[in-house]
Amino acid sequence: IPEDLVKQIAGGRAVAFVGAGLSQVAVRTNGHNLPDWPGLMRELLAWAAARGALRYPQADLETLIQAGKYVPVAQELRDCLGESRFRDFMSQVFRDPALRPTPAHQRVAEIGFSAIVTTNYDKLLEAVCIQPGGTSWLTFTQDDVARLEEMGRNPQPFILKAHGDIDRMNVILGKRDYRGLRFANDAYQDALKGLFRYQTVLFLGYGLGDPDLADLLDALNVIYHGYTGQ
Repeated sequence: IPEDLVKQIAGGRAVAFVGAGLSQVAVRTNGHNLPDWPGLMRELLAWAAARGALRYPQADLETLIQAGKYVPVAQELRDCLGESRFRDFMSQVFRDPALRPTPAHQRVAEIGFSAIVTTNYDKLLEAVCIQPGGTSWLTFTQDDVARLEEMGRNPQPFILKAHGDIDRMNVILGKRDYRGLRFANDAYQDALKGLFRYQTVLFLGYGLGDPDLADLLDALNVIYHGYTGQ
């Protein structure tokens, strides 16, 4: 473990950026683990096909998933299902009553990060991020424009659910969602950039393939000529 990382964590200057890899060992009622992004797309595709909702051949959409075209496939499936059935599917996966935090979630909560940013929709981190005395960590999503400014001023650790929360059903998944994050949510972009500027960010269970994060890292590299300190 890099010595500087230990110092940054001990000094309250480190953020954990948590991806789907941390939750993939959580087991659902059907015995399956929570899916990663391609796995979620395949489940959503099969769910839509079983309901006769597809507008394009299933094999064509499977080919796009294999090619890593998750965002356009997600938008197509969300559109063809409609919001009501899409929400039913997402609830079935991420509100499964059998889901429990894993030892990895518990360890992340105990390490002493000043904040946790996650693109996961589930509630597993919230279940274990409890301060001494029983107070839960503050939790924000990308839609909490009025509260995002609090993040840099409040000493209490917090969770930023950068791609939404399953209970609020404000999940970022399709093409229009990502476009809204990039071009219509300055408060979210500023808050995330602030974390990357002033904190050491440790990625856990994250593949770095998300287009929202890729754009952010590219922008920071251009602004600081590669000296982002991460």
